Amino acid sequence: MSRVFGLPEEERDILQFNYSSLVSNLHPKIEDVIYQAFSIKLIDDHDKSSLLAESDPFKQTRKFLDIIPTRGPKALNLLLKIIDRVNKEVSDDIRQQLQQKKIPPRQKSQPKETSMIEIDSKKSDVASSDKIVDDKSGGGTISLYDDFDGAPIRRLPILGQTFLYKMENRPHGYAIIINNRKFDNMPERKGSDRDASGMQSLLVKLGYKVAMGTDLSAAKMKDILQRWSEKDHTKCDSFVCVMLSHGEEGKIFGTDHDVDIEELLGMFRGNRCTSLAGKPKIFFIQACRGTSFDEPVDVVDSALSEAVTSSFEDALDASTRQTLPSEADFLIAYSVVPGYYSWRNSTNGSWFMQAVIDIFNKYYEQLDLLTMLTLVNNSVATVESSTSDPRFNNKKQIPSCVNMLRKLVYFNSNAVKFHGVFS
Repeated sequence: MSRVFGLPEEERDILQFNYSSLVSNLHPKIEDVIYQAFSIKLIDDHDKSSLLAESDPFKQTRKFLDIIPTRGPKALNLLLKIIDRVNKEVSDDIRQQLQQKKIPPRQKSQPKETSMIEIDSKKSDVASSDKIVDDKSGGGTISLYDDFDGAPIRRLPILGQTFLYKMENRPHGYAIIINNRKFDNMPERKGSDRDASGMQSLLVKLGYKVAMGTDLSAAKMKDILQRWSEKDHTKCDSFVCVMLSHGEEGKIFGTDHDVDIEELLGMFRGNRCTSLAGKPKIFFIQACRGTSFDEPVDVVDSALSEAVTSSFEDALDASTRQTLPSEADFLIAYSVVPGYYSWRNSTNGSWFMQAVIDIFNKYYEQLDLLTMLTLVNNSVATVESSTSDPRFNNKKQIPSCVNMLRKLVYFNSNAVKFHGVFS
């Protein structure tokens, strides 16, 4: 790759720093971008012909970006005007970086030890000299991108603001907890209060205003969620709902009878709850989703008779067949996969909710929502039931996450910085 001329060093750093994000955002419309660049004389006719001859849009985009630093001191500003038409959040983010001078100065030599990812150009066994090494993690990869002028490649951003939900308000929004413990015709869900209090403390720590309802009828559950869906969430970043109850296929129970989960979730769809449109709506559902056991639990919540369940230290939470909301920005974290029982310890609480409480408390300042839920899956999967009844002994459980989010959710700004994602 030829050496860069014309573009100021700071702007070359900005371009390099945002390279991955630009490729991701520009490649779907790269031909339009090329024609726009030609029309404003950012590239010439030879450049245009060469770029259009390339059939792979990713290669087109990388070749196009590699040309920009050679097109004079105004090249980046011209590029940003083009990006305004593609994704203005990206161009505005870059302009903010320029104003705040967030990019560190270019290093003149490659240090022996650094926390940044660098090309290990000294390895003779790597033909392209593109081996990238991260001293901090011990990991490495093969780079598809050469630095503009041969300087060490800095750690590129994993993602830009385009890929993050805005979680800037304090508080982030509202959280509702429905804790159904006692029922008219079903066994008491002993241990559920521990889940409810633990989730209340966690959600307060994450930055939510938390309201809790206990032992609600089916009609009351629908009424409360309907009223909360009709509130003005304009100043909120997101919404969280935790439902702890008995369940079965497609349904969750009030104290008297069941209600369709889809009906409850549907109240928060973008066309019905417009002030939450485009914002994450996160549901945690602790309830069984069938009557099967996952072989080799403590307590399962289901509609089994009290005579059956009262003798078990661990009980079942039977729940629902998964039905998906019709719109985006939902995440439904079920305690178990469809068709299976969900376990709850009568003293310590449910396996799933206790894992959520533990993992999120430990890692919310480091990890995003989906990564933490993956750790929750692993935590629950390592547990095995222990009861006096051999029919319910040595059983397993694995949670299930239905993800329709379009972006990453970070509850804490430190987590964004920890992951190298631009804030």
